[in-house]
Amino acid sequence: VMEGGSESGFFQVEETVYVKRLFKCHGQNNILLEPVECSVRSLDHRHVFLLDDGLNIMVWHGKHSKLTQQKKATLFAEKINKLERKNEADLVVITRFDPERNGEFFSKLDGYEGGELSIVYEECSPKDKKEKSTDCDSALIPLL
Repeated sequence: VMEGGSESGFFQVEETVYVKRLFKCHGQNNILLEPVECSVRSLDHRHVFLLDDGLNIMVWHGKHSKLTQQKKATLFAEKINKLERKNEADLVVITRFDPERNGEFFSKLDGYEGGELSIVYEECSPKDKKEKSTDCDSALIPLL
């Protein structure tokens, strides 16, 4: 099927359906991107998160995330936009210095009910992290 064109009696143009994905960018020397559950519970202020929501791609910098993680996640978001969205997606980067835009990011995640966002900044114990479950594939994607 050729892309583009117009809808007619013989050819119908279908809209592309995108699956919402959330990635956690972590690591120090070898930065990795790991798919996680699209939920507020997946967030951790020590990491950077990339939300791919079709034609809206958002990068959220955790309060204590590292600069290398921030740069790599932004590069990966640009790569998704270029290769998968043909540069049609809106790319938004939300830094810790721009907290009023957090609601925009959180509202796209499961489990967000508005109001106070303090649960996002709670420190997770190693025991809590082991108990978290994800519906996503656990494969790690290395960043180039």
